[in-house]
Amino acid sequence: MQRSLEPAQSDFTHWPIGDGADALIVSWLDDHSRFLLYSRAFPTVTMETIESSFREACSRYGIPASTLTDNGTVYTTRLLSADPGSFERLLALMGVRQKNGKPYHPQTQGKIERWHRTLKQWLMARPLARDLDALNQQLDEFRREYNEERPHRALNRRTPKEAYEAKGKAGPAPEIAAREQARRDEEARTAGERDAIE
Repeated sequence: MQRSLEPAQSDFTHWPIGDGADALIVSWLDDHSRFLLYSRAFPTVTMETIESSFREACSRYGIPASTLTDNGTVYTTRLLSADPGSFERLLALMGVRQKNGKPYHPQTQGKIERWHRTLKQWLMARPLARDLDALNQQLDEFRREYNEERPHRALNRRTPKEAYEAKGKAGPAPEIAAREQARRDEEARTAGERDAIE
């Protein structure tokens, strides 16, 4: 039986904004429930962008057992080098298993690909965002509507939020999750000590 956060799919897509620029929308989607964990627009996407988006999704909804992405270099360097990239190292540290689709086979990540189509249909029905801030406001509105109001056929007409909350969550092995929590606690303690000194 599949649970939420097993896996979390991610990808990014292009979208125009009113100032003539092309925004890149990074998203994380729960595979089981189609619950949208994260969606933000950026001027460019780097491995650091992916890392920060993943950390934010984890801080809000928990650490997934695994991720499923394409083979873009912002997600993996395995096709280019034996050395893992910083996002791959982050996943290993957190105990999250990384899965990558077969090269040139986007169907493996079909749920997030289909989600992009739904997002773009929704955005096309609205005025073009004038800049990144306005586009991110639209994405926030869409995320709420998509997760909480819009029933999904594949979920027996439940909303993604209802499906996400209906079952237990998958996650990394308990000892790895405990190690990651201890690391976050130490970071918070150290930051608190620095603030107290200043």
